[in-house]
Amino acid sequence: MNFEIDSKRVVDNLYSKNTSISDFSAIRRRANEVAHDIAK
Repeated sequence: MNFEIDSKRVVDNLYSKNTSISDFSAIRRRANEVAHDIAK
């Protein structure tokens, strides 16, 4: 359950106008790596 709540907070902050996108660049990069690995 904590994972779901944390994930929602990350997504909410990614789309928030008040948060710098550079704060989450590592998360996006890692998510892209995971998605790429799953697609293989």
